[in-house]
Amino acid sequence: MCGISGILSPNVDPVELESLAEAMATQQQHRGPDSHGVYKHDCGVALSHRRLSILDLSPLGHQPMHSAGGQWTIVFNGEIYNFKELRQQLSGTFRSDGDTEVLLAALENWGVEQTLPKLNGMFAFAAWNHETRELVLARDRLGQKPLYYGFFENRFVFCSELHSLKALPRRPALDRESAALMLRYKAVPAPRSIYQGIFKLPPASFCRLNFKEWTLSEPTLYWTNFSTPLKPTLSSFDEALDRLDAVLFEATQRRMISDVPLGAFLSGGIDSSLIVALMQRASSNPIKTFTIGFHDRKYNEAEQAAAIASHLGTEHHELYIQSSEVLDLVPGLAKLCDEPFGDASIMPTYLLSKLTREHVTVALSGDGGDEAFGGYNRHTWLPRIQNTLRWVPQPLLSFASVLVRNPLLRSLLFRAQELGLVKVRMLEDKLNKLQSLMRAPTLQARYRDVLSDWKEPLKLIPLANKGFQDEFAGSTDELSHLRALCFADALFYMPNDVLAKVDRASMAVSLEARSPFLDHEVFEFSKTLPDSYLVSGGEGKLLPRRLLGRYIPQQLFERPKMGFAAPICEWLRGPLVDWAEALLASKWLKEERLLSPEPLQLAWRQHRDGQRDNSGKLWNVFMLLDWLEHHG
Repeated sequence: MCGISGILSPNVDPVELESLAEAMATQQQHRGPDSHGVYKHDCGVALSHRRLSILDLSPLGHQPMHSAGGQWTIVFNGEIYNFKELRQQLSGTFRSDGDTEVLLAALENWGVEQTLPKLNGMFAFAAWNHETRELVLARDRLGQKPLYYGFFENRFVFCSELHSLKALPRRPALDRESAALMLRYKAVPAPRSIYQGIFKLPPASFCRLNFKEWTLSEPTLYWTNFSTPLKPTLSSFDEALDRLDAVLFEATQRRMISDVPLGAFLSGGIDSSLIVALMQRASSNPIKTFTIGFHDRKYNEAEQAAAIASHLGTEHHELYIQSSEVLDLVPGLAKLCDEPFGDASIMPTYLLSKLTREHVTVALSGDGGDEAFGGYNRHTWLPRIQNTLRWVPQPLLSFASVLVRNPLLRSLLFRAQELGLVKVRMLEDKLNKLQSLMRAPTLQARYRDVLSDWKEPLKLIPLANKGFQDEFAGSTDELSHLRALCFADALFYMPNDVLAKVDRASMAVSLEARSPFLDHEVFEFSKTLPDSYLVSGGEGKLLPRRLLGRYIPQQLFERPKMGFAAPICEWLRGPLVDWAEALLASKWLKEERLLSPEPLQLAWRQHRDGQRDNSGKLWNVFMLLDWLEHHG
């Protein structure tokens, strides 16, 4: 795992470009603490690399690396898990035992378009073609590894993290529309970034910079697996269970190839427990597993994880942390995240990564299981709501939405809850969601609403372009409601939030995180399954759940789904009040007028005084403001 960056310009002195490229790499030292390198071409090209050595620890794996025929020079971040199979298909002699040299040989022999579909891995790379004077940028199918790029002041830059742009004489201007999207979704969605003119390369795509003409192509997709339905090919549930066992086991074995110590995150949930079970099946020695625990039982899964580790016979490590230890991370979150990021679960993810890095350099995780096999709660209840509400005329739904918002009705429901007559967790939050769902006219709109914290973020950022497009990967008409939701999660929520969180938290401590569920063959297999193998009777992730039962007694893992979260609601009414109010007095509200103070102050008063739980939307604002204090 590594950090890549580079800068190209026909009008800047090559020595200056080399210096800038090296400084850009230094900003990403945490991604690659083992070595670094810079390649410079006098035409105006400089590529830089920071290395975290995983495969072939010798100097032969050093980057930037040149192809045997001299056509390509590459900086590469990630892993190609099937590189040994690809090497057998390629002619020539290989000097190293790593995957980067194989990738270069593939580009030289097969070209970009034929190489990318052959790769099984997680990666982002920049490859300079000396013959055509083109720079090729490419990213893995599911968006596990980040890649930013764009033109700025007659220079073309790219990097794994936006921290690299600190090395430039100036940084690009803030993109207010992207800030609005971050307030809505907790993260800036691809292809945007928080900076004007700087973009994220979308998953499963590549683009070309033509250096001679100084033009950049639009991203080209090389994998479009999600958008078309696939006819089920399996004859029974048991056959599908056997097939998942084989496909996921193979994906797990691929990700256990390493020349450095390896372990696994173990939360005690279905996904991570299944990966650990398969790892232990593939290993003759106890694998190392890692869990963090919380003294607050509402957030603690450590006891279940320990029981599963004991049953599987792993070498288990756990660390119980105090709330104060998580709170101590809050002032540093802006430094941890290269963009404003509102998913508070990055804090426990970082602490887990830090614990894990004390023992190993690579950790396997269960990320991707929910998106591939229908594991989120919304996958069970949103299709039911969609099927019910589609028969109700929209005027009646609008009236019902107004009724649900009525203060008198709400006070009666809250009183009934106090008396024990209504037993619904987070009643106010559910009423707000119900109101919004009734207003939304389509499944896509309802999905967007479920993911949204600020429903109308442009009202909060007054100078944003009112006509900007809310970038959103929605469903297609050919897919069932369940498949449409899984499709949207895999293309939108997963790369922009989940995978960005894991990459930032793990790479901050120089830990490589791999997930077998994110093998594209696992996702392609999930498309061959009927919906009833994923969700049935209000139960999600049916097939992985049953498969786990082959390895672990059911009572060890069957319990309500618990998020990897932090008690933000309580903190913003207690220990974080002063921190929050200091941010609300920052220049970005007082002088820059980035945010409209009226709706923000109202949301803050309602939350602070216990009238409403506005923690989700407020946390996004505070993360944006704190990021601006450090990077703006």
